Amino acid sequence: MFYIIHDDHVGEVFRKLLTEKMQQGVRVYFLYDGLGSLSLSSRYLQELRQAGAHVSSFNERNGVSKYLHINFRNHRKILIIDGLKAFVGGLNLGREYLGEDESMGYWRDTHVMLQGPSVQATQGVFVKDWYWSVGEIPELNWLVQRAETVCNSTIQDCHKTLGTAAHCNQNILLLDTGPADEKPACSLFICALINQAKSRVWIASPYFVPDAEVINALKNAALRGVDIRLILPEKYDKYFVYLTSFAYYRELKGYNIKIYRYTKGFSHQKVILIDDNLAAVGTMNLDNRSIHLNFEIMAYVADSDFNQQVACMLEYDFKNCFMDSIKGFEQRPFWFKAISRIFYLLSPVL
Repeated sequence: MFYIIHDDHVGEVFRKLLTEKMQQGVRVYFLYDGLGSLSLSSRYLQELRQAGAHVSSFNERNGVSKYLHINFRNHRKILIIDGLKAFVGGLNLGREYLGEDESMGYWRDTHVMLQGPSVQATQGVFVKDWYWSVGEIPELNWLVQRAETVCNSTIQDCHKTLGTAAHCNQNILLLDTGPADEKPACSLFICALINQAKSRVWIASPYFVPDAEVINALKNAALRGVDIRLILPEKYDKYFVYLTSFAYYRELKGYNIKIYRYTKGFSHQKVILIDDNLAAVGTMNLDNRSIHLNFEIMAYVADSDFNQQVACMLEYDFKNCFMDSIKGFEQRPFWFKAISRIFYLLSPVL
């Protein structure tokens, strides 16, 4: 399941790999968001189907009524292999995610590989999406297996080995949220995490258009002395969302909430770090759309070693950031400040 799939050379390599696996007898279930992958050609999808893949866009079976739900998008990125390994995070399928888009440059993202029982939990999320889209439950491996023992800690030099170390026996929660939730699960959960924080809340997100509840939770945590740091991109892919984020500077003024702007390229990662024992990687952005309108998935890991690795990773990112402030915003041109306020009024639907 991907939100964005391009039929550029990256998408083509992926399609060929899937075709090769299907020729070896592997079953492929291929789900994509119809709006996020609007540019995906019918040829690409047809070639997958002809090769034997089960292909569907999210919300496809709802006919004309699907257009009434066009604002509800499946923003998840899920890859599951044999019920043994699962991948979730910020990466979609396209050349820009390899940093090959000159207009975006270096692409900073974070993805996580899961093993053990958390794979079946991830698979359960995919099955719900597939059933909603197709009306069928695919035949999958539901046998829970222990994760491989790969506890090769490299925390002491993680700046040199980012993303290469792994640890076993971690407690993991796969939280899937969306507009079909009986209660606003995403907002409630994020606010609960921030409210229980004692020492730090570090969040990396490409977009910063949160709802009032999240803003108030961040303010309250800052007043308790919690170290609040936000990593946001200085380079943007959605200019109106980028502009809107600055309108929140005034609300955060006086609360000692540090805002870092990433300058090495475009930071697309979605990462949360709470104190010394909880970290999360997934698809949720810190904006109204992700919190209330999109179908999202986050892997929350309650493990001090994993937390330390994520902290080390983010500390490395800080070196490629500058610290922004309300003072810097106030020195920007009048038109910039005015437009940011206009888009701020539209923030519930951005």
